[in-house]
Amino acid sequence: MPGRSRFIATRRLAALAMIALLLGGCSTWRMQGQAPATTVSARPSPPHVRITLQDGTRLEVYQAVVQGDSLLGVGPAAPSSYYNYGRPVAPTVSHPRIAVALGDIRTLEIRTHSGGRTTLLVTGIIVGLLAVFIIGLATDESFEVP
Repeated sequence: MPGRSRFIATRRLAALAMIALLLGGCSTWRMQGQAPATTVSARPSPPHVRITLQDGTRLEVYQAVVQGDSLLGVGPAAPSSYYNYGRPVAPTVSHPRIAVALGDIRTLEIRTHSGGRTTLLVTGIIVGLLAVFIIGLATDESFEVP
């Protein structure tokens, strides 16, 4: 039975490794060299941007538009709950509105697809599954090579 517990531990380790690979795969933030107004006003406009303010604060903005000298949009959903006659009511999801002066923006980044990370992710998953299969065969006591 010790072989079986080692096999289960190996499967768990492989699953954790694959989850770690999933966390960083497929997309990345790419800094834009042009003015924020130009980037956001471009067609098609990016659905999701990340801005860094002059004081170092980072904000993620969805549905960003430029209006006058400001960047407007909504922030990520923030769960909130409220009370009705002293009893809690089911939580709702609110999207805080964001308005930032264009002059206060130090950098603007757009989330883009990363072909290299996607390739690494798929390769890592295939290698991980193959390793789990081979280790499973090697530790299986009932498997005999003819």
